[in-house]
Amino acid sequence: MDKDIKRCVPLSLMSRGQRMLMLSLNKQTKANAAARVSKVAKPIVDYTWKVNRWIDEHRRYFNPEQVIVHELPTENEPQQQVIENPQIANEQMLHDDDTITYMPPDLSGHPEAVQAQQMLQSNNTDNIAACENVPPTSFQDQYPVGQGDDAVASGSRPNKRKRPRTVEQKIKVAKMKHGLLPPCGEKCRKKCSTKVTHDQRVSIHEAFWSMDYNHRRSWLSGHVHTNLVRNNTDNTNRHPRSVHNTFSLQGDIGATVTVCQKFFLSTLGYSSNRVLLELTGNVRTNNGVPTADRRGQNAPPNKSDHDLISEHIQSYHPLLSHYRREHAPLRRYITNETNLKKMHADFIQKHDTSKCSYETYRKIFAKLHISFAEPEVDKCDDCAFYEHSAATDELKAEWELHRERASAAREAYRHDSTHNWPDTTAVFAVDLQKVLLLPRMPDLKSCIFTSRLVVFNETFAMMGSQNKKVHYLALWNESIAGRSRCDIASAFYRIFQKERDCQEFIFWLDNCSAQNKNWVLYSMLLTLINRPKSSSGPQSIILRYLVPGHTHMAADSIHGHIEKAMRQKKNIFDMEDLVQVLGSAVHGVQVLQMNFGDFLEWDNLCRTRTRSNDIPLFRDIVEAKFMKGERKLLYKTSYAEEDYKKCDILKAKVKLAVPQGRTKPRGILTSKKMKIVRDLLPKMPSSRRDFWHSVADCDTSPDLLGTSDPAVPMDD
Repeated sequence: MDKDIKRCVPLSLMSRGQRMLMLSLNKQTKANAAARVSKVAKPIVDYTWKVNRWIDEHRRYFNPEQVIVHELPTENEPQQQVIENPQIANEQMLHDDDTITYMPPDLSGHPEAVQAQQMLQSNNTDNIAACENVPPTSFQDQYPVGQGDDAVASGSRPNKRKRPRTVEQKIKVAKMKHGLLPPCGEKCRKKCSTKVTHDQRVSIHEAFWSMDYNHRRSWLSGHVHTNLVRNNTDNTNRHPRSVHNTFSLQGDIGATVTVCQKFFLSTLGYSSNRVLLELTGNVRTNNGVPTADRRGQNAPPNKSDHDLISEHIQSYHPLLSHYRREHAPLRRYITNETNLKKMHADFIQKHDTSKCSYETYRKIFAKLHISFAEPEVDKCDDCAFYEHSAATDELKAEWELHRERASAAREAYRHDSTHNWPDTTAVFAVDLQKVLLLPRMPDLKSCIFTSRLVVFNETFAMMGSQNKKVHYLALWNESIAGRSRCDIASAFYRIFQKERDCQEFIFWLDNCSAQNKNWVLYSMLLTLINRPKSSSGPQSIILRYLVPGHTHMAADSIHGHIEKAMRQKKNIFDMEDLVQVLGSAVHGVQVLQMNFGDFLEWDNLCRTRTRSNDIPLFRDIVEAKFMKGERKLLYKTSYAEEDYKKCDILKAKVKLAVPQGRTKPRGILTSKKMKIVRDLLPKMPSSRRDFWHSVADCDTSPDLLGTSDPAVPMDD
C-alpha cells in the first residue's frame, strides 16, 4: 500500500455519464470477484482507458475547497469508496448508491495495461498539482446564485431568455455579442496601432454600439469609402476587382486616419467582413445611401384588430356612474345582464374571420376602464388610506378625527331612524338610484347592444319608528328631463307638494355635490320656505349629511329590493311595467311619475364665495337649516355643536319666487328612438308599443347613456 494512493471524489461534482460509468465498473469488479470465488474463467475487461478519460474530465469539475486524490485500484485493496469529504468520512454513513467499489482485473499477460497503470501511479503527484491550479469551471461556478438575470438556482439550468423587443434591449444584446477584439499585429503595413490608441478604440466601440441599427449603418457608410480600381496589374485573375474599400477612424489627435480592414472590424467587434459586403452592395444599388431597416413594419398575420374589438365593446353602451364620480371620473359600467365570456363569444360569432383570444379581449376591455359591477355603496377611501399609511402621529390624529365625525353622524342617523316622529314632521333618507334602462329583456342579445331609454329614480325613504310610513320614488326618464341640479331640486319640490301638511322636514343625504350640496338646491329651499303671501308650507327644513365613505342608509336598502324585484320580473317593456315593479318591491312605496311640467327652472340665487365673505365650504357643512322668515343659511360644521352659525348667501336685492314649469319635454335623439322602434319594438307585446311611439324625440338633446349632466363642483 506504500505505492497506492487513495481516491476521494465528490459524487455531486460528477456528471450523469460519469456516475453511470463508475457504476458499470463497480458491477464489473463484483462479477470478476464472483468469478474468482467460483473459479469460473471469465474474460477480463480492460477499463484503464476509461479511468484515464474520467480523470481528465474530472479536472474541469475540481472544487478547491475539497481534497481530491486520484487512485488506481490495486490487488491489495480491491474495494474503495468515493466519498464527498474525506475529513468527515468516519462520521457519516454512506448508502449503497453513494458507494462505488472496484475489483481490478488480472493484468498479467496485458503489458499495455500494466504500463498504463505504472504511468498513472508515477504521475499521480503531478496530476494533483495540476488539478489544484485549474480554476473552478463547474456549472455552479459558471452560473452563481444571485448574480443578476443570468444567475440561476444552484443545480438548475438558466431560464430561457426572451428575445429583445425594444430598441434598448436590441442595442444591449448586440453590444454583448460584439466585444472589442485584438487589433492587427505589428506586421501591418499601415501601422494602425500607432495611429489609434487602445483608449480611443474603446471609446469608438462604446459610441458605435450605443446607436440603433439604422444609425450604425449610417456610421459605417460614412467611414467606409469605396473607390474604383484604375489599373489592374494582375492579369491572371479571371475576376479582377473593380472597386476597393478604404477604412477611416478618428486618430489620437482628432484627425481622421486610414486603417486596415482587420483593425477597423476588430475595433467595432466584428470578426468577419460580411457586414461590409452587405453594406457596400446596398450602397451601390441605392445611390450611395444605405437603406433603413425594414424589419417589424408589417403587422403579424395573427394580430387582432384592436379597433374592431373596442368598437364591439362600446356597442354594449357602458354607463357613467354617479357613485364615486369624484374619485373615478373615467370609469364606466356595463349592466350585469351579460359577462365578459358572453361578450367574447358574441365577438367571435360576429367576426369569425378575426383572430381574437379571450385574453386579448379581456386586456382591451380593461384598457377601456370598463367594469361590470357598479359600486352601489361607497367605500371609505380615507379609512383605507389611513389604515395602511398612517405612519406618523399627524396622520393618526387625522384618522381619529375622521372616525369620530363618522361615528357622530351615524349616531345622529340612528336617533332619527328610531325616533317616533309626530305627523307634522317628515324625515327622509334621500338617494338617487343608479340609472335604469328600458326596455329590459335580458334573454334578448340585441337588447343589450341597443342604446336604451335612461330612467331616473330619486328615492325618499321615510325614517322613524312610527307605524305608518310612506316611501316616495320620484320617477322620470330622459325624454322628460335629465338629472341636472335643477332637475334634482324639482324632485325635492315634488315631495314638498306631496307632504303639504308637514311643517318640519329632515333629509339625510350623501355628499354628492351635483345632487345634494349645491347652491341651486339651497336657493330652492330658501325660496320655498320664504315665499311671499304664503302662510302655509314648511316652517323649517334641515339637511344632514353623512361622512363620505360612510353613507349607507335606508334608501340603499330600497334600491336593493328594487333590483331584486326587477330580476324576478325579468322582462320590463315600458314605464307602466316599471312602475308596477317598483310599487311592489317594498311595502309602503308610492311611485310619483313626474311629467315635464313638474320640472321647474330653478336658478342659482346665491353669491359667489370669496375671501372677503364668510360663506363656508361645502365640505365643511355637516348640517344646513332653513327657517321661515330667515333669509340666511344656518349651518353646522360638527355634530357636537349645539348652536347654528349664520351666513348670508343670497344675492343683494334678489326676489324669491317659484319659477314656471317647463312647457315641453326634453326628448331623446331621433336616431335612438328609431333604433328602439325598429329593433326592439317587434319583439314586444303589442300592448306595450304605444308608449314607445309616444316618446318625445329631439335632435339637439344629447344622449345621457354614457354621459352625465353638468355637476356642481365642490366650492373650495
